[in-house]
Amino acid sequence: MARIICILYLLLTGILSRAQIMPAERSSLNYRLVGFSFPCADQGAGCSIEIARGSFDTASQFDKNIVLKQECSSGKAIIEVPAFGCEYTWRTVFARRQDTVKSGLFHFSVTGSISADTSNSRVRVVKNTGEYKDNYFFVDATSTLYDMDGNPVWYLHHKNETVRDLKVSQQGTITCEIAENAIEVNYNGDTLWHGPEKVTVSGDTSEHYHHEFTRLANGHYMVFGQEHVAWRLPFYKRDPASKVYQHNIYKDSCGDYYEKLHFATLIEYNERGDVVWHWKSSEFFSTTSLYTTTAADGSFKVNDVHQNSFFFDEQRNVIYISCRDLSTILKVKYPEGTVLETYGPMCKANAGDGEKMLFNGQHSCKLSKDGYIYLYNNNSCQRNDTPSIVVLKEPGSRHRGLQKAWEYKCADETLDVFTPMSFVAREKSVPGLSTLTSGGNVMELPDGSLFVSMGEPFGKLFIVDKEKNVHWRATLEARDDKKKTWTRLQTYRATIISRSQLEQLIWNTQCVEKKHPML
Repeated sequence: MARIICILYLLLTGILSRAQIMPAERSSLNYRLVGFSFPCADQGAGCSIEIARGSFDTASQFDKNIVLKQECSSGKAIIEVPAFGCEYTWRTVFARRQDTVKSGLFHFSVTGSISADTSNSRVRVVKNTGEYKDNYFFVDATSTLYDMDGNPVWYLHHKNETVRDLKVSQQGTITCEIAENAIEVNYNGDTLWHGPEKVTVSGDTSEHYHHEFTRLANGHYMVFGQEHVAWRLPFYKRDPASKVYQHNIYKDSCGDYYEKLHFATLIEYNERGDVVWHWKSSEFFSTTSLYTTTAADGSFKVNDVHQNSFFFDEQRNVIYISCRDLSTILKVKYPEGTVLETYGPMCKANAGDGEKMLFNGQHSCKLSKDGYIYLYNNNSCQRNDTPSIVVLKEPGSRHRGLQKAWEYKCADETLDVFTPMSFVAREKSVPGLSTLTSGGNVMELPDGSLFVSMGEPFGKLFIVDKEKNVHWRATLEARDDKKKTWTRLQTYRATIISRSQLEQLIWNTQCVEKKHPML
């Protein structure tokens, strides 16, 4: 009976290889964590996978180059192959009692990438307690997924454009923003969805997607867009030495001065790419002063809004929007679009007067599972302070303001970059303290700890618990070939995923159809 089963198994692997075997024959993969799937005729028999490095067509050649053997209890297994830029051959071994049957040879290759090449860029882990060893993290700057030891295991195919907000969706796909386009891909890098070509919200030739792109629980897509708005100025004094108006300022036929400002739009698409909801921040700010008086002669500065993150609380139907340059968080009712609250100092963001604020120049505003607002506080305007992670409690009644519930100051993570006193020194050479730090984000983990990515100029990642114990810490670095040394690599964001999320990504490549051509 066992021999008959083995013969049937051989027939199955021959007949169904194209339909049921994964990875597909002669496929080129962009990852080292490979999902193997094959028909298994007898669940009670012992199954194992053997992998050889190289491409071989005979069993004798294959046997001499085997580098991995792994048992599997069913017809599926996830195995990490040694390196990018290599060809691999594999087979299954089916054993029961005295009978051993080996399948034919199957082939695939793992392509290489400059971004995933550790001689070009790397994650140097400086502390690792091992408590989060089953997690993985994406880094925007390299568009690569790493394990917690800093080893690259997956990378995104793209044409060297800037990648932002690389993360997993609730549906087991990967979303990101690339060169003003919103993209959804599967683990194989196949494009599943992208922002539609038809422009309906911005009034421009493009929606100008930026900063954040998220797939919602209902399958819809929500993304930041941008519109350019002519903003009327209270007055304008042109520098006599200048022959042109500064800062995109122009004068209309009535003698009024205008400056073109950028305002975020928030757009929700369905799976077909139809706009099902949108919100324009310009409509809210049209009744709000964006001017800060900065001098005794009455000259003023027009504050950019610079929306850089949103979080949609789909249970309560509210959206939190971070406005970096106003050091403000908007709480918007969905779908009405009504602004329920404005948290923060609005146009006091660049006052630079040492006023202690709960946050300024912030990034990555989210809501915790306990209902607290948490964010990466860049502290751009505080001369004698460092970036921090802040958890904030919303007031029980309107207009009472936020309360700080918890804070972790990133002092240890900034020591090798600059000391607090160097903020003052840098102010003389950098136009505005808000340019000192940029980017950064924070994500809550299931156990309540926080995964933090520090943006420019730090290039640091760490995990800290609520008792402020750091369990894992790493530095992003890029190779400087001219100086023969490693330099700090800045990333806009990094996001962490669990092993179960990774497995969902891997096995989804079998059932999610490709909807759009590759980039």
